[in-house]
Amino acid sequence: MADGQLIEFDHATKRFGAVAAVSDFSARVNPGVVTGFLGPNGAGKTTTLRMLLGLERPTSGTATIGGSRYAELRNPARVIGAMMEDPGFRPRRSVERHLTTAAKAAGIPLSRVGELLSFVGLENDADTRIAALSLGMRQRLSAATALLGDPGVLVLDEPANGLDPEGIRWMRTLIRGLADEGRTVLVSSHVLSEVEQIADEILVIAHGELKFAGTMEDLADPRTGPVVVDAADRSALSVSLKDAGYEFEILRSGLTVRGSDAATIGGITARAGVALTTLQQRGPTLEDVFLDLVHDRYVPPAPVADETALFDLPVASAEPVADPSTGSGSGDSTDDAHTTVAEPVEASEDERPLIDDADITVPEPVEAPASAEAPAEERPLPGISDLAAVASLFANPVTDPNIAAAGIESAEVQDSESEPAESDAEDLDRTRVIDVVPSFDSEPADHAADVAEGSDDEHGDSSDDEQR
Repeated sequence: MADGQLIEFDHATKRFGAVAAVSDFSARVNPGVVTGFLGPNGAGKTTTLRMLLGLERPTSGTATIGGSRYAELRNPARVIGAMMEDPGFRPRRSVERHLTTAAKAAGIPLSRVGELLSFVGLENDADTRIAALSLGMRQRLSAATALLGDPGVLVLDEPANGLDPEGIRWMRTLIRGLADEGRTVLVSSHVLSEVEQIADEILVIAHGELKFAGTMEDLADPRTGPVVVDAADRSALSVSLKDAGYEFEILRSGLTVRGSDAATIGGITARAGVALTTLQQRGPTLEDVFLDLVHDRYVPPAPVADETALFDLPVASAEPVADPSTGSGSGDSTDDAHTTVAEPVEASEDERPLIDDADITVPEPVEAPASAEAPAEERPLPGISDLAAVASLFANPVTDPNIAAAGIESAEVQDSESEPAESDAEDLDRTRVIDVVPSFDSEPADHAADVAEGSDDEHGDSSDDEQR
C-alpha cells in the first residue's frame, strides 16, 4: 500500500471563454482523514477534480499530489485512484476484461483482478458486459478500478450514487477503512447525510469559489440550529408564529422555525396562550449550514471564551494598613481602624502587607506586665474601651459618622476612668472578646474555667483555675 499524499490546490483557476468555472481555488486535503467536497450543481466540483487528475489544464494556478502534478507522476495508478461519476466504460467489454486491460496498462499483476472482483462483490458477474450492469454494479466496478494499483490517494466522485442500502453501508465502511489506513480520501457527494457521517474535514465550493475549509466541529454553532416546536392546537401555534413574522416548516415532529432561539419562540407562544408539547433547539445539520454557505447567509460561530482565562485575572492588592506599633495606645488603635483610613506605609510592593478584609482590624493587644509569667498561648487581651466600642457597633449599627465618632470619644473617656479597676476590666474584657472577636489562638477564660470544672484530667488542679 502506498502512503497517503497531501493534495494541494494553489490558486487554481479554470476558464472556459468568458466563464470562470473555478476561480482562485486554494485548499489542502490531508492524509489519514476523510475530506468531504461539497457544492451545488454547477459550482465547479467536477472541474476541480478534473484539474487534479490531469483531465483539464488549469488556466492559472496548480493542483498537485504530494507536490507533483498528475502529468509528472511516474506511475499514476499506484499513487492516485479515481472513481469519477462518468468513468467512460466501454459498454461491450466484460467486467473482467475491463479490469485486465487497466491492469496491463498500469503494469499491475493480473492476480490483482481476481482479488478486486471478489472484494467488490462482482465475482459472479466477471463475464457480464458492462452495458448489462445496473447503476449500483457499475459503481462497484468503478471502485475496483480505482483500487487496482493500491494507491495512497483516492478521489471519489458521488461514490454512493445508485447503490442500495446494503451497498451504501459497504461503501461507507470502505471509505472509512481507507482513511484509517493513512490514505488520503477526497469524497465529492450530493448526499449530505452520508458526508456528515463519514467526513472529518469539509470543503465547500459555490460559484467556483471556496466558501469554507475546516473540520465539522468548526462548521456549525450548536446555538444557531432550528427550533422545533409543537402543540396540541397546531393551528393556534401556526397563527402565533405567523403574527410574530416567523416562517416555519410543518413536519411530522412539529414546526421547524429557523433564525430564532427556543427562549424567543417560547415567549411568543406563552403570550399567545398556546400550550406547548415540544420546544427544542437542535444543532444545525450539515444541510442547514451548506445552504447558508451557498446562499451567502453563513455566519461563522462565535469564539468560545477560554475558561482558563478566568483564573488569570489580576488580583487587586489591599490598601496598606498602618503599623499598629506606631499607635499611642489601644484606644487610639481602635479609633483609627473604625473612623479613618490609616496612612500608607512607605514600603516596596514585595514588603507591603496584604490582608483579606481591610474593614476589620484586630486592635493592638495590651502588653502584659513583665512579672506575669503567662503561658505563650494566653496572650493579653485588648482594653475594655476598645472592645466595648466594637461590640456596640455590632449590636447597634450606626450609619451617621458624627454619632459614630461621638460614641468612640465616649469610649475613650470610660477607658481612662476604668484603668484603676484592672481586675474587673480583665473579666469584662474577656467576655467582650468572646462576643465580638473570637480568638483561634487561645480559649476564652470563662469557657476554660467551665471545662476545667468538668474535667480535672485536661486542666490540672484548682490552683490553675484560680490563676485563670
